[in-house]
Amino acid sequence: MPSGPHRRPRSPPAGPSSSARPSSGTPRSNTDGSSRPRREEPFRTGHSAGSFLDARLARGLTTIVDSTNLRALVRAGLLARAAHWQRPTVAVLFDVPLATVEAQNAGRDRVVRADVVREFHGLLPTADQLHDEGWPTVHLASPLTRPAR
Repeated sequence: MPSGPHRRPRSPPAGPSSSARPSSGTPRSNTDGSSRPRREEPFRTGHSAGSFLDARLARGLTTIVDSTNLRALVRAGLLARAAHWQRPTVAVLFDVPLATVEAQNAGRDRVVRADVVREFHGLLPTADQLHDEGWPTVHLASPLTRPAR
């Protein structure tokens, strides 16, 4: 596993809009009428998520895609987008034991069927699989979530 974050050179993508990239810290009007910097906008879901992701990456903004991404094809699409915009990528793998996931699920207001939980847990990739797919840096969440002694 590589040490430290992987970084690519920050040259703008080719194309007519590459010279018109706004500064990430410049306040602009948002769709909700606020003037907070757009870098604080939450990630959107639905059909516009791809164009929203591309817009952030094109502006060189740090962008977190919070999604389960159990399918290698979906993860490959995220890597391709980041490569297109010459942005670094990092995967965070929530390597939680199935028994812990099942216990947390049982305490939810809207419990997910046990067979679905088991199926999804079985689809989680390993850190080695993520590296083989092209993720240069993979952080395991388990050391981050253990209580201090």
